[in-house]
Amino acid sequence: MRGHIAGVYGAYYEVRIAPNDKQGEIQSENQPERLLLAKLRGKFRLKDKDLNKGPEVDNPLAIGDEVDVKLLNPTQTKKVNAAKEADASIEKIYPRRNSFIRSSPNRVQLLASNLDCVIIINSLDNPLFNEGLLYRILVETELNKIPAIIVLNKMDYLKGANKQEKDMYKRTIEKVGHLSKLGYNVRKESFVTSVSPVLKKSLAGKRIIAFGQSGVGKSTFVNSLAGQLLQNTKEIGAHKKGRHTTTNPVMYRTANNIEIIDVPGIREFGLLHRSKAQIAEGFREMSEKNCKFDNCSHLEEPGCLVKEALESGEISNSRYKAYLQILNSLTHPDKFRRGDYR
Repeated sequence: MRGHIAGVYGAYYEVRIAPNDKQGEIQSENQPERLLLAKLRGKFRLKDKDLNKGPEVDNPLAIGDEVDVKLLNPTQTKKVNAAKEADASIEKIYPRRNSFIRSSPNRVQLLASNLDCVIIINSLDNPLFNEGLLYRILVETELNKIPAIIVLNKMDYLKGANKQEKDMYKRTIEKVGHLSKLGYNVRKESFVTSVSPVLKKSLAGKRIIAFGQSGVGKSTFVNSLAGQLLQNTKEIGAHKKGRHTTTNPVMYRTANNIEIIDVPGIREFGLLHRSKAQIAEGFREMSEKNCKFDNCSHLEEPGCLVKEALESGEISNSRYKAYLQILNSLTHPDKFRRGDYR
């Protein structure tokens, strides 16, 4: 049977099986999908040319991976087996069309795969707009060629704001406006009211992953999309194989066939698995420049078109500053990254 990973719980995986696949036989269209608890058969190599073309990661499977499973008990008919052991074994992992990774000095973590879109939620205030975190995530979306939607939430804060607050909000709006000029899809929202119909419509039928600091409104966003028909991988708790941790994502499915992979609130997004050249490629306004030297790092090299664009204002100071901070973090991975927090 073919399905996809919908939850990761240590050595166990929740696999969602489509309703038209039952050991290769077509089922009734009215039959609901099934959730199986599965374990990997044998040992799968973490670094496989066909499976994962990126860096070596510490987890062989992630939410979104397409797999083949074999029932260990073919007579099993329950939607989710309440037993303590696995229902099935994972026999095959299909190549990924994309993957999304973050890294730290001690870990390279595969967060999700086979994505249609990355949602990056920020807030106008409370918590403060975190451009360093935003730009880091955008680097990874660029390198994986995954479309990104940048959401600036809590636009309702503009009402009743004092002059000092309005000036701060204006600078934030200008920064996201610059990203819009670069071709990014930027949405201004007030989730306290509702998620706009335009944003909802743009996500229909897609598998997305949502990022954001704690407090930016990500949970409100997820709940608004899911409504009363929320399905999540916490159902796997019946297996008593451990709960979701603060570093593991979880998948929800909505009525309009949106699959949302929710990553718990994060404060930083490491890019230690990327080279300096890749970081430059991750800034689209830099990757478009044909500098004098092919290996130009856009620091002090002669004939650097990026530095010229910076001086003319074509490239924003905040974006270039973030680029330098990320380069510095590759050399000093343990150094506190202020740009990730403010």
